[in-house]
Amino acid sequence: MVALGAVEAIMTVPDGCFASVIFDGETVLHRVRIEPREAVATVGAGDAFLAGYIAARYGAKPPAECLRYGVACGAESVQRLGAGLVDPQKVERLLPEVEVERLPAPVEVP
Repeated sequence: MVALGAVEAIMTVPDGCFASVIFDGETVLHRVRIEPREAVATVGAGDAFLAGYIAARYGAKPPAECLRYGVACGAESVQRLGAGLVDPQKVERLLPEVEVERLPAPVEVP
């Protein structure tokens, strides 16, 4: 997505996300994971992720923490019926389970 022109890009996957975000003027790649849970409903999980990510960004958290919070929100969301609903206390309990890995920058092909 970044190669197509996006400045930042996040792709959610069943166990977390891949992200290319700008931090201190540098593009940084991350892989964020949480142990998958048996889903009650997945509708709105991506919206819950995005809302959590944006809320953390507005809270001036570093990008890795924003991604961690977004993944925790998405993971909590799949545990309930109702599109994109989350319990903030349960999100906080999930945060220690979310792993953030910084990935090496990809090799540019001419």
